[in-house]
Amino acid sequence: MEAIRKKISALRDECEQAHDRADELERLLQAEKDRADTAEAEVSSLQRRLTLVEDELERAQTRLCSTTEKLGETEKSADESERARKVLETRSLTDDDRLEFLTEQVKTARLMNEESERKYAEVARRLAITESDLERSEERRVGKECRSRWSPYH
Repeated sequence: MEAIRKKISALRDECEQAHDRADELERLLQAEKDRADTAEAEVSSLQRRLTLVEDELERAQTRLCSTTEKLGETEKSADESERARKVLETRSLTDDDRLEFLTEQVKTARLMNEESERKYAEVARRLAITESDLERSEERRVGKECRSRWSPYH
């Protein structure tokens, strides 16, 4: 009987060890399940985050495309404005040159006008003198004719 008791005791020890080992394995299994659940939750969280990041990337690409188009339009507008500025600048320079030329012509015309007015005044003065001389000559001629008609020698 002693052998059976020892055997029962050994089986009890073995059973306790098996229970302890089973408890330990259950704890390990639970820990692994918890880790798996945590990992699944993390994976799920990362998948949601990945979806959000992909959506944000898509929106950013759309904004980039839109902004790039607007930039292209703005560059075209800037190029057109630059061309227009150059045309206006050239026109301004041409107008400045023409203004200088016309200003010189006006000065020359004024000088010519002043000279013409001076000559006109001189000619008018000479004409007045000549008319005066003519009147006197006419008066003398008329006077001579009158004298010669009444003259006894006629």
